[in-house]
This record gives sequence, structure tokens and C-alpha cells, in this order.
Amino acid sequence: MEKKKEFMEKKTGRTGVNRVFVGVAIFLVAFGFFYFYKLNSGGTEERRWEGGNYNVGKSIDYSGTIVTQKAVDLDIAGGKVMIPLDDIIESSFVYGEYRVDGVFLPLTAYIAPSGRVVGAVSYCEPCRSSSFHIRDNELVCDSCYTRWEIETLKGIAGGCMAYPPEEINYQADNGMIILDENDIRSWTPRDLQRAGK
Repeated sequence: MEKKKEFMEKKTGRTGVNRVFVGVAIFLVAFGFFYFYKLNSGGTEERRWEGGNYNVGKSIDYSGTIVTQKAVDLDIAGGKVMIPLDDIIESSFVYGEYRVDGVFLPLTAYIAPSGRVVGAVSYCEPCRSSSFHIRDNELVCDSCYTRWEIETLKGIAGGCMAYPPEEINYQADNGMIILDENDIRSWTPRDLQRAGK
């Protein structure tokens, strides 16, 4: 009789409820870690272009300096948008505006510490800033102050880490960094929903 009473108490106990509670708690903790990682990973998962790989042949150390974007005129002809390489080398960081037939897109190019020329859309999508500066080997948005590693564009800190200026394909030829006008005209902002914006 005593064993039957013990068995009935175990059967009507809260073992099932405890298992459900523990399962839900584990799921919530795992989901929380996953969401935090995705929100703060700082990388750009949605990579639409490879960028370019032209190297100026020397490394640059921006430590202890602040470099602002220098405005330059873009040359547009034959379906190509060209940025003079001499302008990029002289100032290390340039900004130009593509304005053709109602299409506007700010563009930028800079020399990364490795010497590679980075060509990109000069736009921080969440805060809608088109202006940046380089400080201590970091790229910084002038509006929200989000910071990225200048070489990799991996987020360091700030609210827009997943949205650095997006690299765009280019070729280097005849003293110019050359972008395809079709790429520029077809560019659209990245999906802000994927980072919880």
C-alpha cells in the first residue's frame, strides 16, 4: 500500500511541468544568444559585390590621424564612372556624387592600411548619412559615429555596425578607378530588417 501511495505521488507531481519549463528556458537562452550575435556580429552578411583589389604598393598607418573625405568630380562616359587614382592617392579618402537622369548615389574611395583601394557606396543605410571620416585606422560615420575596421569593414561599435559603406566592384586602368554605371544605377539599400532595425 505504501509503494502504491509513493507511485501515485510521483505520477501526480510536477515533473512534466518542470521539464517544459526547463525546455522553454533553454530555448529562450539559446535564441537570446543567437539574436545578440546576429545583431552585433558587425559583418556584412549580404555581400552583393566583391569590391576591387588594386593596391597602390605601399601600406598606410592612420594611427593618431583624422582624415576627412575630399570632394572630387567623377568622370562619366560610355557606361563607366571613373575616379582619378591620383586624387585617391593624394588625399587617401575621396567622395564623389553620381547624379544622372534623376539617379543620385554618393560614392567614396579610400586607401586601406594594406594599400588596397576600397571603392564603395558612401552611405550608412540606417542613419542615412553619406559622410564619413577615418580616425586611428577606423572608418567612422559622421552622423551616428558607428565605427568599422577600415581594412575589413567589420563593425567595432555603434548602432549601424552591420551597414558599413558597401564595397562595389571596380577595375583599375589608365590612372582611373572604374565602376560600372549599371551597378551604380541598380544599387539599392540593404534590408534593415535582418539586423532588427
